[in-house]
Amino acid sequence: MSYALALERLASLEVVGVATRLPLAAQPAALWRAQLPALLLTPLEVEGQPFFRERSGQAFQASSFDAGPHLASAQANHLLFVAPAQPALGSHLPRLAHLIDSYLLALKDNPTLGGALARPARVHLEARTLTWGSVDYLACVFRHHWELAL
Repeated sequence: MSYALALERLASLEVVGVATRLPLAAQPAALWRAQLPALLLTPLEVEGQPFFRERSGQAFQASSFDAGPHLASAQANHLLFVAPAQPALGSHLPRLAHLIDSYLLALKDNPTLGGALARPARVHLEARTLTWGSVDYLACVFRHHWELAL
């Protein structure tokens, strides 16, 4: 399967409680309150805001092609924006926790994204504030680690 197909299927993942799902081709410069909570898909880091402290430094890593399964490792980031971080950050924390649970349940029901992945996705998550379009949001980054069949 292809990386592009895996990204497309992740962008279409239906998560209970999420109002807006934005694929790669529809990344907005800013988010409107009516779009929240929103999921935005990106294979990139947001400039100046590394999502995770420990990074491998490699987005793709190919396995040996001479024996065994032919796999490529890849990663993508799914960003969940819940609400503007100001003024009442704490009041949105229960909603964030609920949406994280909903996201993980949706992924549990579709761990290979409809067969786009060779193995079920591994996902690391980080709840944090995240700036998008000069606004700070209460957010969660879901970093997906995938194995794709070649």
